[in-house]
Amino acid sequence: MAAHAGERLAKLLNDVLYASAISVSHTGTTAQTLLATIPVPGRRLGANGLLRIDAIFSTPGANSNAKNIAITYGGPIAGGTQGTTYLYLFNAQINNGGTNATHRGIWTMRNRGSESSQLFMPNSMPIDFQSRSSSAVGTAAVDTSVDQTIRIYATLANAADTVTLESIVVEVLRP
Repeated sequence: MAAHAGERLAKLLNDVLYASAISVSHTGTTAQTLLATIPVPGRRLGANGLLRIDAIFSTPGANSNAKNIAITYGGPIAGGTQGTTYLYLFNAQINNGGTNATHRGIWTMRNRGSESSQLFMPNSMPIDFQSRSSSAVGTAAVDTSVDQTIRIYATLANAADTVTLESIVVEVLRP
């Protein structure tokens, strides 16, 4: 395994913060609805830690109406400032394309040598294609030395539709 110039390889310590396969559904309103909150204790990431979220969503029904998923770290969104008090790890639309569909996404946020400096994939990444983006790398300055919260929201274009958070795993990896 190659390391960056001047860097030594380090074994990562894996810490599962949260894991659940209990489904949580949203239907009946077009208002943004909170599906899950997951606390992340302060100092858990350290200066160079990585937060990884692996989630599976389902969108049953035979239509292609928009279903929006938002995943935030920190907060709250109301009255907060994107990039300093919270950041969107993901905020984009998922569709089922006319049939039942399952969507899996893996999002990461890395501290960059400081507990208040992060980089992550841009929040506009499509949920099914996490490997590329035409956007620049996302950066933020959220203080990970204090307790923060991961929040997962769903918003429907049509109140008769449904989106379900089927499972989620949240991990911290640290050198």
